[in-house]
Amino acid sequence: MTSEFLGAVQLNGLRKAGDVLVPGSGPLPKFSALDPTCEVDRILNYTPEYDRKDFIMLMSVFGVLPAFAVRFIIWIIGKNSYFPSFLGAQLRLAEIGLKGIIYSLYYSDARVHKLIHWNASIKTVLSESEHEPTRNPNPSQRPQNVGA
Repeated sequence: MTSEFLGAVQLNGLRKAGDVLVPGSGPLPKFSALDPTCEVDRILNYTPEYDRKDFIMLMSVFGVLPAFAVRFIIWIIGKNSYFPSFLGAQLRLAEIGLKGIIYSLYYSDARVHKLIHWNASIKTVLSESEHEPTRNPNPSQRPQNVGA
């Protein structure tokens, strides 16, 4: 797997962080079992450069640390409410960025969609004629919600 933004060390760090946040349970596999890192460029292409650089630096650190140290750092990041204002704010930003990328990669995988029975299609009640939409004879009435 190659990435425009991440090298082998950073991809290894992403897999370690992903396994901490998405360890897998029941039928759902852990993050690294799906290896959604092949899609990371799709997200990083639209990430502001300063955030991308910070993310790459964090993944570089995670890539060379042992898994227990990565788990500890993510645990500290998750305890951001216990830290004073500036430090706590930086930890909150790190948590949002890290979880955002990892969860986006994991839950955008079609294999996970199948496992959680997720279908994004929109279903509506068909009118009598499938080709013509139902017209409301009274324009002052709002259309009824067809529910989910």
